[in-house]
Amino acid sequence: MVQTIYIRLPTQQSAHGDAGDMLVEWCVSDGLGRPAVQRDTLSAVLETSGNRSIVLLVPSEDVVLTETDLPIRQRAKLLQAVPYSLEEQFAEDVDQLHFAVGERQANGRIPVYGVAHQRMQQWLAPFEERGLTPKAMVPDVACLPGPVDETHWTALCERQHATVRTGPYQGFVCETEALPDFVSLAEGGENLKLQVWRCKDADASVLKQLSVQYDEQQEPVDFGLAAMRLPGASASLNLLQGNYATKTGYQQWWRPLRLTTVLLLAWILLATAEQAFNNYRLGSEVAALETQNSELIARLFPEIKTLVPGNERIQLQRRMEELRGQGGSAGLFHALSALAQGLQSVGKLELQELQMRESTLYLNMTARDISTLEQLKAHFARQSDWELDVHSANASSDGVQIRASLRRAA
Repeated sequence: MVQTIYIRLPTQQSAHGDAGDMLVEWCVSDGLGRPAVQRDTLSAVLETSGNRSIVLLVPSEDVVLTETDLPIRQRAKLLQAVPYSLEEQFAEDVDQLHFAVGERQANGRIPVYGVAHQRMQQWLAPFEERGLTPKAMVPDVACLPGPVDETHWTALCERQHATVRTGPYQGFVCETEALPDFVSLAEGGENLKLQVWRCKDADASVLKQLSVQYDEQQEPVDFGLAAMRLPGASASLNLLQGNYATKTGYQQWWRPLRLTTVLLLAWILLATAEQAFNNYRLGSEVAALETQNSELIARLFPEIKTLVPGNERIQLQRRMEELRGQGGSAGLFHALSALAQGLQSVGKLELQELQMRESTLYLNMTARDISTLEQLKAHFARQSDWELDVHSANASSDGVQIRASLRRAA
């Protein structure tokens, strides 16, 4: 019976020095029973690989999980068009990215994985040096057990980070201690049910902070790979596509030419004409997408007064860094996390409007009574990182209309 060796590569933060020396989780499976998971250096694992098939589970934090609804049926043309249709979702140049597509789903959308060529080459380099070729490469979030849908998620909590699967091909990675905040901000969070797997070195107290129903599975596991389903070499969405596709034996040799010279020339002419038409069409689509991108940036970030042609991505990336709180600013996402904790601790507050200006989050809220506002003020008074300023509080028969601002403490 053919055996498969499964190797889960560590996150970029966990991998140091030579790729062969990084610690990986691995197991060997023949398809029967649950194999024992071990941890060892990648070099040691590859020395014992023998003639087994190799399936790689790569860190999902380096892969963008998205989807498209392009009405293109031919797979080759779909792979050509996908980068341009998703260009606005990436800060990098799409020429520096590798895309893999799955089968069209019942809702008409096509799952897409995007990852930098540099990361793909780093992952594959240790195998190529030893003359080995993995059969499949999938993000580890896609290997978490299901079923998953809009109201049922699966999470794996490890010491440093949590991996959450939110759909058949969707998910995210966050710091383990930030998992309650991410879950609380999810759409329809009140109906969400979370299936949780936890490693022994993960902080169990984080689960007690979750605001949704959760079901911790069995006993804590030693390694994250022990909680995952083991995909076959024919995984439904394999990153080894396009230039990274595994070559079969017959593909390594040219088949004898059987066409006559006339038919060959006719095929070349037709292919050239079709390619020219496709280039013209795609060029028009790219130009239209660039115009749409500029209009979208202007609507989303009116404070960007001047868009430099060809430099829009850098301007947008800088603005997103400011919102995330990089470079020393408070950041929209950090402020939203602090606000979510305050609203959750108080309750009976309805958030009507918020704006982020100059590292300050401005709020319009409605409370049932003044005591609710006092509870919110008391919550932030106990916080050393954030300050809540109440600009006005007007009581009426409909409640108390509150205008306030939240900013990082000096």
